[in-house]
Parts: sequence; C-alpha cells; structure tokens
Amino acid sequence: MSEENVKEVEKSAESTKRGGGIDKPKRDAILYGVLGISFIVTMIVRNFLPFGITFMALLILNWIFDYLDKKKAPKKQKEPLEEQTRMEKKVAGIRQTQRKIGVIFGALIIVGFLLMQFMDEGFYITVAFILIGTVIAIILTKKEQAAIEEGHILERKSTRIQYVDVFRGLVVIFLIISVLTWDLSGVVGDPNTPPVGPTYLNHGWKFWELDGWPDMITIIDIGQQILMFIVGFVGAIAFYKHEERDGKSKAILHLIRRFLALMILSFLYDGGLIDGEMDLTQWNMFSTFWYGTFANLAWGTLISILLVSVLKQKPDKRFLIACIIFTAHAILYSFDTLHTWELRVGADSWKIWEVPWNTINHVAIAIMGTCTYDWSQQKTEDEPYKGWTKRILPIGSVMWAGVWLLNFLQPAHHQTSNTTLSLMACATSMWILFLFNLMDKVKFKVPLLADLGRNLLIMFIMSDLWNKMIDLVGKDAFRASGLLSMLLVGIVPIVVQFMLAWSLNKLRVTIKF
Repeated sequence: MSEENVKEVEKSAESTKRGGGIDKPKRDAILYGVLGISFIVTMIVRNFLPFGITFMALLILNWIFDYLDKKKAPKKQKEPLEEQTRMEKKVAGIRQTQRKIGVIFGALIIVGFLLMQFMDEGFYITVAFILIGTVIAIILTKKEQAAIEEGHILERKSTRIQYVDVFRGLVVIFLIISVLTWDLSGVVGDPNTPPVGPTYLNHGWKFWELDGWPDMITIIDIGQQILMFIVGFVGAIAFYKHEERDGKSKAILHLIRRFLALMILSFLYDGGLIDGEMDLTQWNMFSTFWYGTFANLAWGTLISILLVSVLKQKPDKRFLIACIIFTAHAILYSFDTLHTWELRVGADSWKIWEVPWNTINHVAIAIMGTCTYDWSQQKTEDEPYKGWTKRILPIGSVMWAGVWLLNFLQPAHHQTSNTTLSLMACATSMWILFLFNLMDKVKFKVPLLADLGRNLLIMFIMSDLWNKMIDLVGKDAFRASGLLSMLLVGIVPIVVQFMLAWSLNKLRVTIKF
C-alpha cells in the first residue's frame, strides 16, 4: 500500500471517531449523561414525559450526527473488479436490501406493539406487520438463493452456537405458553373455571394453591429461572468475544450499557407503558428496579458477568459463590421475620424496601449459567465431552437430588424463586443443554426453535400480544370450544411468533441479548 493510501486510511479512521468536532466516544458519553439525568428527573416527578421526550430527541440527534460523520468520511477506494464478481456484487446488494428492510420491519413491529398498549386496533396492526414482513422476507430470500446458485457462491457459515439458539427457542415456547396460561389457568374444584390446555403446561401454582399446601410446580413455573440461566450462559460467550476483540475495559463498558438498557426496559415495562397507563404516580421503585423481570435480567447479567471478568476461566470458584448464595438464601428465607420483611411509609403505603428474594437467587442462577459455559468448553482429544461428564451432568444430577430433599424443608415457590425452585431450574437447564448439544452433534436440527432463539429479547417482549388477544376474545370463548382453544392457544401464537422470528432472521436483524 502506498504512503498516500496509508494517510487516506488514517484520515478515514480518524473521521469516524469525530462528529461535529467531538470525538464519538465523548459524544456518546454526553448523550448517555443527558439521558441519565432525564431518567432521574422522571423518577423524581413521577412522570414519563421528561424521559420519553429526551430519549426521542437524543435518538434523532444521534442519527443526524451519524449521517454527518458518514458524509464527511472520505470515500473508500473501490476494490479491483477482478476481486469481486458481478454475482457477488448482486448478492451483496440483495443482502444490504434485506438488512435495510429488516430494520424498518423491526421498527414497525415495535410501533405496533406500542399502539397495542393504547388501542385494541394495535393488535391487528402488529399481526398485519408480521404477515407483510414474512411475505417480503420470503421474496428476498428466494432472490438471494437464486443469485447464490447462479454465481456458485458459498453461503457464509454462522458463528452462532446452534444448540444454544435451540435452547433459547424452547424458552420462547415456554414464555408464550406462560403468557397464555397465566389468565387461562383453572382452579381445582370450580367447574366454571376449568384450565385451558393440559394442566402440566399450565402454571401449577395457580392451578393448585391452597393455604398450608406446597405449590404445584410445572416446567412453565421455572421458565423465568431458565431464562436467567441462559442470560449467564450467553453472557459469558459475549463477554469473552468482546474482551478478545476490544479488550477487557470495553467489554465491561458493553456490559454496563446492557445493564442500563435492561433497566430502562424495566422502567418502561413496569412504569406506565403497559395497558396505555402513562401516569407514574403509583410507580413502585422496588418492583421496577428489583423485582421486575427485566430488572432481574439486568442484575443477573451485571453481577454474573462481572464475576466472569474477575474469575476468568475459573468456573469452579464461581460455582462455589453460587452455592454460597443458594445456601444463604435458603437459610435466611426460612425466617418468617425476614421472609415477610418490608418497610412502608406514607399515607398511601408506598413500598420503598423489601428483601429482594427473587433477585438474589436469580443472580446465583445466572452465575451457574456462566460456569456451565466454561465447563462445556473443557475438552481434550481423548475426552471431547470432559466438561459435560466431569462437571455439568454430575452437578445437574446432584441438584436434582437436592431438589428432592429440600422440598421436604422448603417446598419450591414460584414467586420468590427459593433455592428449591432455583436448583430445579439449573438442573433442568443443564440436562436440556446437553440433550440439544447431542442433537447438534448428530445433525438433527429444529429450525423452528433455532429461529425463535436468535431474537430472544424481542420474542419475549412480543409475547405480550397474546394477553391482548385474550382480552379481545374473552376467557369464556376459550373454554366454550376445545377446537377454538387448540387454534388460539396451541397454534396461532406459536406460528405467528415463528413467522416474526424467521422474518427477522432472513432480513438479517438480530437484537442481541
């Protein structure tokens, strides 16, 4: 490369770091700072508008800066024509079109979801967007495949771990069923409220909840805990990749951004956007930043991956930390004075503190997920499954024995994720992961689950569609006809979300989580 070309490349690299005379990292820091201040103001005044307006303004401003950066950057030198065939250019153009349309498609889906919170028509708009996006994805995928075959171009192999995506996809199925059966679970002894669907796929604790009796637990009741396990497992993968590529400090910065993003989602989800409620006067700090699903995901991600950064490639030590947390939780949770401890102040009894039992064990579950990933990578030529046979499967088996014994002392409880329930989720996750790993080795694939798993976050958010469907159709309609129940509960939700997941995958949109 000539000296002029070197200077041109250096100039181009420098221009990408600056926007409006400000280095991009500094600019991002300023934008994050302003957003954080507006977030604090929103919490103080208990009104969503300051944060909402600031977020949209900064989003638009960031787009403008990025556009200016792109315009100011020197044009890249064209590669010699002999290095890129006409068909390769055609395929690249199709893929670029897929990506652009995919971003628009994803944005429309989110808009439809937000509209759904304020008006019933939003449900139909969202489903219509999904159908249109699927048709576009089919057309563009066929064009891409035809160009690939015509030009004899090899398709790029994905670097994703297939069996992990399949496992995440199974969790999406659990989440869909969980949402549907939350309102459709029945009560034993009441002939007017029979459960919809098989009882083993209903929330057991809702189906059978009597004072003084242990909760009935089904696999649906540990869906959230399995999700926490995945958070730790894939979080470790992401951290190692970012650390190898960008260094440890930037990997931790990425972790912090993910934590803040999940906390913002928790604030939006629990702070007023659901069901069209924008009034934050009844907003609860505890449930938003400790007890909510997204808050649990945020804390589990942050603490488990920080431990990975400190105890890198030392899963046995992290495993001991998780065991200590499980043990401490079981002991402290057994004291009724701590079990029910909360402090209430003010005339409206606004809760400001409570022992975050759910969060404590969820963090330990996420830590166990990071350990499982590291163990799964331990192998030799003679023992390709060394980590599985020496650590994961034996520990999973011991956990199952612990579940059996602890149930006599502290029966599994869905809403506080006690140690019995947490061990059940960890053992189940380890054994299912091993099963899917073996399926991957023998080349048995489940495309439906893999596609669902690649966009777990948006699949989780969009599962709220089915709450709206239940409201529109009415609970009585589900119980009036078994055929209608099978269609609306057993087929439509899974098919529609699979269409969404497949379309996002083909349109090259992945919301990392």
